[in-house]
Amino acid sequence: MSSKSPESSKSAVKRNADESGSETDSKRNKSDEREVNVDPIHDTAFGLCLQARTFLVGPKAEPFVIHRNLLRQRCGKYWESLHEAVKNNPSLMKHYSHRLPEEDPRTFAMFVAWLYTGEIPPSPDDEDGWNIPPQLRLVSGQASEYERWYDEDLVDLWVFAATNQIYDLSNAAVSSLAMQNGQYTRTTTRAALATAFEYTGRATGLQKYLIDEALYRLDTSAVPKSTSHYPVEYVSRILEEVMSRKTGGGKVAKPRWQKKPCLYHNHADSASVKRKCRNFWLGSPSPRYDEEIYDLLEDTVTLIVGASKIPFVVHRGLLCKYSPFFHGLFHGNFKEANRGRVELDTDNVRDFILFLSWLYSEKVQTPSPKVNLLIERYLSAQDRSLTLWTAPPSSDDSGFEDMGDADAEHEVEDEDTAMDAPNSSATTVIAEVVVNGKQVIALPEIPDDHDAAIDDATRMHQIQQDLISLFIFAEHRNVPHLRNDIMNRIVELRSKRWPLLTIDPAVIHRCYSSLEENSDLCTYLEEEAAFCWNSNDHAWLLDGAVNLPPAFLGNVLGEIFRERLDTDEERRPSWCADVCYFHFHVDDEEEMKCRRGLKKWQEELSMSDYAAVDAPELEW
Repeated sequence: MSSKSPESSKSAVKRNADESGSETDSKRNKSDEREVNVDPIHDTAFGLCLQARTFLVGPKAEPFVIHRNLLRQRCGKYWESLHEAVKNNPSLMKHYSHRLPEEDPRTFAMFVAWLYTGEIPPSPDDEDGWNIPPQLRLVSGQASEYERWYDEDLVDLWVFAATNQIYDLSNAAVSSLAMQNGQYTRTTTRAALATAFEYTGRATGLQKYLIDEALYRLDTSAVPKSTSHYPVEYVSRILEEVMSRKTGGGKVAKPRWQKKPCLYHNHADSASVKRKCRNFWLGSPSPRYDEEIYDLLEDTVTLIVGASKIPFVVHRGLLCKYSPFFHGLFHGNFKEANRGRVELDTDNVRDFILFLSWLYSEKVQTPSPKVNLLIERYLSAQDRSLTLWTAPPSSDDSGFEDMGDADAEHEVEDEDTAMDAPNSSATTVIAEVVVNGKQVIALPEIPDDHDAAIDDATRMHQIQQDLISLFIFAEHRNVPHLRNDIMNRIVELRSKRWPLLTIDPAVIHRCYSSLEENSDLCTYLEEEAAFCWNSNDHAWLLDGAVNLPPAFLGNVLGEIFRERLDTDEERRPSWCADVCYFHFHVDDEEEMKCRRGLKKWQEELSMSDYAAVDAPELEW
């Protein structure tokens, strides 16, 4: 498909052969590969990373590990094509891996990075021979010291995405090409043009863009003396369009991609998606990811979590980036970690699922009542499957057996509207069935009005409990970015006049028994009580204060005295003046970046009515 060699090893996402599905590992990990028929959770934000597959790409079978539910949700047509290929030729699947010998590992690496990040990260680094000399362009434009992408990479990615009907990715690829070439006022490279006109059709958005781009950039000073180096169809199409669009004075139409950003796109639905595309052109957004993402998604490890020993496949680089605990674990001499398998038997599985949701989205999300029930059912089914898993997979097991299940059509909950629910797993009826020789779990459907049956007070209480549990997990596993994000969320809910965390004595006791007394969460609880408790609404708390942790009481008393005795100016809680007071930052640069990102919100907090607790503003 391209002039690039797929033999690059460092530029592609890959895993050690011992971790990618060898026959030994396949037999050893058979219990870890059990798959339970509880699909509804897989299409929520909390189920996207519960199961993984290895894809062996290119002639050298370079391994890429992808969470299959993420692939199924975001690349539905591609998933269906993989399903059909496996169904028609079961030998394609072996040891829980899938062979894609015709794909270019470099392009596939960019696809995987987009799948996990939602944006196209910069082209992989040049360390392994991908060092392109200056490329021939119809219009050379401005010189650039740094390019986020190579034109060839974006065109290859467009071809891959369009071929596999991943239109969100092909749309992003052509828009990125237009944005970068527009930045340097140039046209696309000859090598990228060769690929585009060999592997795409005349009516495709990519070819339309390439012709429009040339029409806009060319003028009398830029037309080359010879066009023999460029695809004949490219040159003839330019001539054809020049003749058809020529106006008085010999001028050619202005560029259309900024006025009509979807002109070169393929959208399944129009209005909402096109609004997103228009926003793309309002300015070059600061990318969240750089070339580092390819290293972070390179290797995976299996974490065996909780007393029930549920396995999770997680990208090692992400764990090490965000957690000094995991970094020390996987870069030390711990024997099990070096083999790519670690048991975390003291961790709560539910907390770990919420942690994974944050790790792959960088957003603190809490489940809705319905999704909460799905999580509980999933965990119950996994526990149950430990005793049910007796039959080995059948010889034609593709690993895609649940792709077309009708019950997999559930929306991912938005983190700002997601709610939690009280424990209801005791009423779950679990039936045992056999599918393709496997003993699996069949679950009854959850009524559509399940969320409405949960009262608002319960929802808020459960979300707050989730945040506290997740903070304790983050503290124990040393995930400072997660702790910071949770503190932001807690302050946000306070500003929206949610119930105080400290009106539940159990919350105070739990935090002081699980955390250090000087932890950010304990400090927040002390300030919340000092500034928000009052004798009218919280007399019952004051009556029972004797039972609260002494450290909490002492620090609350100190805060109250400082507030009441400081007569120079009105004192307000720390979060009103500086949310970063409750954060951990590794250095001054990270702290400054955090403050810049929070500046607008901090201004709003400085004027907020922090003590108001009546009539909460619900946003379910």
